[in-house]
Amino acid sequence: MKKILLFAAAAMIAFAACEKPTPGPTPGPSDEVCDVCGKNPCECEQPSNDLELFITTDVKLQHEITTTYGGATVSVDTKKVADFFGMTENEFYLAMGSLDDSGAQVNNTLLFGICYKDGGEWVYDFIPSSTNNFGHWMTREGLNTEWAAEDVFMYTESTCKWGYESIDAAIADGMTGGVLDFVFGCHPDRYDANVGDKFSATEFIFDAATQKTCYLTWNLEIVDYIDPELGQYPTAATAGTFDIDVPLTFSLAAQEYDYEGAFFETEFETVKEKFGKTTYELSKAIAAGEITLTYTLPDGTTGNGTNVWLNASNGLTSWGAEDAAVCIEWFAGSTPDGLYGHTCAMPSYYDPAPEEGPAYYYSDAVKAAIGKPISAQFTIAGGETVVNLNVTTTLAE
Repeated sequence: MKKILLFAAAAMIAFAACEKPTPGPTPGPSDEVCDVCGKNPCECEQPSNDLELFITTDVKLQHEITTTYGGATVSVDTKKVADFFGMTENEFYLAMGSLDDSGAQVNNTLLFGICYKDGGEWVYDFIPSSTNNFGHWMTREGLNTEWAAEDVFMYTESTCKWGYESIDAAIADGMTGGVLDFVFGCHPDRYDANVGDKFSATEFIFDAATQKTCYLTWNLEIVDYIDPELGQYPTAATAGTFDIDVPLTFSLAAQEYDYEGAFFETEFETVKEKFGKTTYELSKAIAAGEITLTYTLPDGTTGNGTNVWLNASNGLTSWGAEDAAVCIEWFAGSTPDGLYGHTCAMPSYYDPAPEEGPAYYYSDAVKAAIGKPISAQFTIAGGETVVNLNVTTTLAE
């Protein structure tokens, strides 16, 4: 009863203010360990009852691969949660409301927040978000914090489009996945965990009218990366210089979004074969400085990197410059789907944007490049192995 009365008091304060409450000093979790599992925080599966539903989701992030902003998408059974609150899934969606520009939860009957146990009692923080949607930036102990804080470590963020008249309306406007799908990731600049490390955090959904609470506990484990490409490439590099021609073309009129352009990736199979490395091994070698990445333009301009913006005369310029026409670039990701190349045209934007049709157009600087081969040579070099990606882009109307 003590817990429920404290909970109800906090909820009434949140409803009366209709704004995100300003929390007082928040105590940290205690150092006590669970008598059953011997862990702090407790990893026991909590028994549910008429007023409490405990849902535990295990999250595995691969060390230095998915321990980033991208993280992993995890799903909570929306129907199970809605049934607990005596609602349909659509009623639950509407009861969650949405977040306004200040991050306050509005047009809602359910409250979303983050909580932790201190001395065996739940401590509730009625802040619905410290990310860009329902969800929280959190410390290693599962406490709410901010993206720029020194103690920030991990985060959850809903992928749902809230605030529509129905789930179907949200889907019609581009929502994919479930209502209670979240991205769980780490702050890459604060990540310093090791394989085998475990962390836990709990968020909650509360109904003041029924005093029901759904606890969403996330148990994060850092696991080692299992390279799916092991054994697919030679174990040693091949000495020599190898040229790969990459001809690309795309039509400005056929672009479905502003930076769409054209992509290439099969050429990187040759890169991995010549260096005798998987995508993951290649990215590690680049990060360690064992493999260097440079570019050369037809006029002799050279530089470090894998991205160039070029004008209609094939000269080096920059993104957003008045003469910027074409970008040619490639990405050295750590996973197979992160190793690819791309080219696109520089979009300009209408101000104000039209009510119908695209909000962008292509400037005279871009149109001046139509029909002209715009090229860059990207050199990947390490030891006695050199691979040149000779990329040429031709724009069509």
